[in-house]
Order: sequence, then structure tokens, then C-alpha cells
Amino acid sequence: GLKENDRESHFGILRSNLVPKPAYHAYRTLTRLCPPGSTIPTLRQAGDLWIAAWKQPDGTGVWAAWTELAPRQTRLTFSGKLSGQVNLLGRELPPAQSGETVVITPEITYFVGPDSLDLL
Repeated sequence: GLKENDRESHFGILRSNLVPKPAYHAYRTLTRLCPPGSTIPTLRQAGDLWIAAWKQPDGTGVWAAWTELAPRQTRLTFSGKLSGQVNLLGRELPPAQSGETVVITPEITYFVGPDSLDLL
């Protein structure tokens, strides 16, 4: 468990009793969506909005979007099929439609499947 006065309790992805911390779930989500053989992610910035993009070994596109500090509403546009939308911890989210306004937060949202994706 977490011991406030024990420095080591604040590090790592597992608690001392081997229960996963939130960082474990975030790491598991990233490694599932960017498995070995994926392309090297490209990163772009628009103000406080960041988007990383890569292709999985089978060619499926994945985009990771987040903001630096505060949530931000933005319009999502994409071509192709959005087959999944997942939060930082791997929870499935209802997939957005192209042209829909979405809220991007400092916690990464992953968009899986489209041929192209932009947040305006």
C-alpha cells in the first residue's frame, strides 16, 4: 500500500503488494496501442494541444491527443473509420463522429483506425 512517509511508495507502476497503480494501466494501454513493429510516432503541436500519430504493424492508424493544462473543446475531423476511442487508462469511450466537437484533456485520448485525423 501507499505509505505517505515512505519515498519509495511514490515511484513505480505497482504498489508494494503488487496491486497496479494508475500508471500501470496507462502503460498497458500505450503498449497495446503501440506494439512492437509500429511506426515511430510523429508529434505535432497546435497551441496547447498535442497529437502523436503512428501506425500499428497491420497499418491501423492511432492518434493520441492531449492538452498541456486545461481541457479544451475542439472539432474532430477524420477520414476512414474510427474503430475505437480509448482513454488514458484503457477504458473504451463512445466513438465520436467526424465533425463532432470533443473535449481533449491533459489525460491522453487515443483514436484508433482512421486514415487521417485532425483536431481544429
